[in-house]
Amino acid sequence: MSAQWSRHDSNHPQRSLARQQFGLDVAPRLQSTVQLRSTRKARVKMDPEKSVLFVCLGNICRSPIAEAVFHRILKDRGLTGTWKVDSAAIGEWHVGKLPDSRARKVMERHQLEMETLARQICTEDFSSFKYIFGMDSQNMLDLGGISPPDCPAVIEMLGVHHPAGQTIEIRDPYYDTGDAGFEKCYAECHACLSHFLDKIQPSKSN
Repeated sequence: MSAQWSRHDSNHPQRSLARQQFGLDVAPRLQSTVQLRSTRKARVKMDPEKSVLFVCLGNICRSPIAEAVFHRILKDRGLTGTWKVDSAAIGEWHVGKLPDSRARKVMERHQLEMETLARQICTEDFSSFKYIFGMDSQNMLDLGGISPPDCPAVIEMLGVHHPAGQTIEIRDPYYDTGDAGFEKCYAECHACLSHFLDKIQPSKSN
């Protein structure tokens, strides 16, 4: 009988494969996906200090919500086009797919624009983004295991920017029934990212 693996199993073959391939063939293999999603963004020259990548396990639940939320916050503050914003996965299970239907439902409910097709994080990301945010402790362990030793990016859990002052983990709602967990993810991402931007780029009214 073949082994049964959970997406969250630290021994999942895809986790090991991701670690083994970094620096070798992951970046070339994902190049077409990266180019597909970067075509529109590449038209605007942006400050390299204003770049953020959101990372979760599969890039179909939490990280695309975070990406869409940050785009909306930027738009509301008149900052559209001033930040490079993207999201990616630790594993390759869902590469090329749209976000989970429940994530899309929540984004539509909050009138967030969706431009995401899932992709796997690649070596280049660690040098082309100033901020790389994981969603939970396991994401942080995975990112720590695959990031280059000379990585210039600030790699943090997004929840360190929660306005309450206490670090939170944005849990994976993938196995939930219904979209309540996705709605909570939206609320937590909005709170954390609003506070993050307040610190990095305060609005004139602050």
